[in-house]
Amino acid sequence: MLLAVIACSEPVLVGVDAESSVEVDEGTDLAVTSYSKPDDVEVDTQYLLGRRLDEVGAELTLQLGEVLNRRDMGIDGVEILYEKGAVRVVDETIYQIRFELPYVMRRTQALGAVGLPSQVSAWHGNTLDWVVKWSFGMERIRMGREARGSEHVTWVEVRKFNPRRR
Repeated sequence: MLLAVIACSEPVLVGVDAESSVEVDEGTDLAVTSYSKPDDVEVDTQYLLGRRLDEVGAELTLQLGEVLNRRDMGIDGVEILYEKGAVRVVDETIYQIRFELPYVMRRTQALGAVGLPSQVSAWHGNTLDWVVKWSFGMERIRMGREARGSEHVTWVEVRKFNPRRR
């Protein structure tokens, strides 16, 4: 049996160009890449939900506007009303965001506006809203219809978890 051994002076990373490597001078700290909301997303629910309020409070203000009011909701935590929507928080963790769309949209377009993929397996249509459960890591996604029976929606509510079932 013949064994061949090939020695390399450096490890080789497949798919990485030599030109794309980063050189760092000694004593220089690498900057941690910060969050940047995609341009086509109005409110990035994928990023915000499940995070602590103190971590993303500034980003919430950028995406939803200034805080208008706070309301204690007992077992359901605290609701914080912003200019463009509302956030529900329990144990300092954001579990739900309700957002008024900037204009009337179709469901697929509205999903993109809140940072979610545009296709779901099946919607449950009610008279005044559309609901889907357990999609994209979210417990529930609701969209308010523009009018009875309409395909167009005016608001979106995304809930990561139900605080009563924790």
